[in-house]
Amino acid sequence: MDINDIQIGGTHYKREYQHWDLCIDIELPFVLGCAAKYISRWKDKNGAQDLRKSLHYLAKAQDSNIRVNNYSAIQRECIDKFADQHGAQEADIIRMICYGNYSDSSLHIGNMIAELESAAMEDEDEI
Repeated sequence: MDINDIQIGGTHYKREYQHWDLCIDIELPFVLGCAAKYISRWKDKNGAQDLRKSLHYLAKAQDSNIRVNNYSAIQRECIDKFADQHGAQEADIIRMICYGNYSDSSLHIGNMIAELESAAMEDEDEI
């Protein structure tokens, strides 16, 4: 049995190429790995809360002046392999996070949160 076959607490990480494999394979800094993790699972686990967690980790990366490596072609392939397992919006944000584009990724995540909150308010108005 492969360690990746074991999932504890749900199936939100169950993908062909898992988040922790990405972090190991490209030596992704911890705070960026956490930001990418929350983007990759938000729809399957904690919704807007996970998006807010991703923003929090991105703020820490920016505040701590975390810089990403100059990734090799093989590492870029790993980023694409992981990102492409998700929706288009999530894939774009995962790439931005991995390449250290904190401003744009934070902006996109903020927009996603605003859309979710707007939709929730519309649902409440209909009740």
